[in-house]
Amino acid sequence: MTIALLSILILCVFICGVRCGIALTEAMYRPLFNQRDIDYLEDIFDQK
Repeated sequence: MTIALLSILILCVFICGVRCGIALTEAMYRPLFNQRDIDYLEDIFDQK
């Protein structure tokens, strides 16, 4: 019983950690990608 509860707890912590890591990575890199995408789109529209 305790082993099952412990494994569930570890699994929850692992999933939360992965989600937090992904969220942090997106928060760090999204501004760079967004700015690059915006510049790229502006270049395309300026050419037309």
